Amino acid sequence: MVVMRFWQNRIQCMNKSIELGGHCRVGFENNTAMPDGSIANGNHELIEVITDSAQSADRQIADADTARKLMAFR
Repeated sequence: MVVMRFWQNRIQCMNKSIELGGHCRVGFENNTAMPDGSIANGNHELIEVITDSAQSADRQIADADTARKLMAFR
């Protein structure tokens, strides 16, 4: 399962995906808002939010090569 959600409820959807063992795709091209409604200063801030959620759930973070394989990018 891969979840990609825009704007409203995106963090909740990502967290549910993490909880259920799925994968998340997050980035500035999809959304610029932080969970508190402020505008992120860059991709890194959005990624940190989801990384923190995943690590809290004892989930491993994929490196770029693994992510490409999971999503069948070449």
